[in-house]
Amino acid sequence: MRKWLVLLAISFACLLAMSLWFSATAVVPVLIDTWGLTEGAAAWLTMSVQLGFVFGALLSALLNIPDLVAPRKVFAVGAFVGGLLNALIPALNVGFGVAIILRFGTGMALAMVYPVAMKIAASWTDQDRGLAIGLLVGALTIGSASPHLVRAIGGTQNWQLVLYAVSGLAILGGAIGWKTGGLGPHAGPTPRFMWKHMGRSLGLQSLRLANFGYLGHMWELYAMWTWIPLFLVASFRASGLGGISADHRVTTMASIVAFLVIAAGGLGSLLAGHLADRWGRTRTTM
Repeated sequence: MRKWLVLLAISFACLLAMSLWFSATAVVPVLIDTWGLTEGAAAWLTMSVQLGFVFGALLSALLNIPDLVAPRKVFAVGAFVGGLLNALIPALNVGFGVAIILRFGTGMALAMVYPVAMKIAASWTDQDRGLAIGLLVGALTIGSASPHLVRAIGGTQNWQLVLYAVSGLAILGGAIGWKTGGLGPHAGPTPRFMWKHMGRSLGLQSLRLANFGYLGHMWELYAMWTWIPLFLVASFRASGLGGISADHRVTTMASIVAFLVIAAGGLGSLLAGHLADRWGRTRTTM
C-alpha cells in the first residue's frame, strides 16, 4: 500500500511539474499575434525547452546529481526553478528573445524532474516496474496536455494567466515531490561516475538501439504535440465554427480537443506499462 501511495504521489507531482513543458505552446496562437511571430519562430517556444532539457540532462549525468543528492530534493528544486523561470515571462513582460532563454532554462530545470521521478519510481518496484513507469509516463503525458485545459477553463486569450497558473501548479508539484519522493527498498547503491561508461553505452548494441529508437519516436510525438493546437484552430476556423465573431469559441474548442488528443496518451502509457510486465519490454515497444 505504501509503495502505490508513493508512486501515485510522485506521478501526480510529475503531472503538475511537467505542465511547464507545453505551457507556452498552449498559447502560441495568441503569442503569434501579440509578438508578431512567424510559425517557425513560434516553434522555438517548444524547441528551446527540449534543447534545455537535453543540456540539463547531460549536465546532471556528468555531475552525478541524482546519485549524490536526495532525489526528492532534486525533483523539488527542478520543479521550483522551472516554475519560477516560466512565471518570469509574463511577470517581466519580456519579448520573444528573452522568452526563448527563459524557456531554455525551464527545460534545464525539468531535466531534474522527469528523469529523477523515474529513478524514484524504479526504486519502489521490481516485478511490476513496467506498470509503475507506465503510470509515471502517463502522468507526464497528461501534464503535458494540461496547459490546454487551463487555457480552455480560464484564460483563452489571457496568455499571462495561463503561464502563471501552470507555474503555480509546477511549484505545487515540487512541494508534493519533496514530501513524498523518498527512495524505496529496491534503490541500488550510489554508483561512481566513470567516463568510460559513456563509450561503453554506445558499444552495447541493445542499449544503443533502445536509445536510438526512443530518439526517433520523440521526433514524431513532440511534433504532433506542438502543432495539434494550431492545426485545430485553423481547422475549426476553416469549417466556419461559430463564425468570425465567435473566435473565442473556436480557440476554446481547439484547446479542449488538443488536451483530449494529447492526454489520451496517458491511458495508452498505463496500458503499455501493464503489457510490458506481461509480454516483455521489447515486444510491447515494437
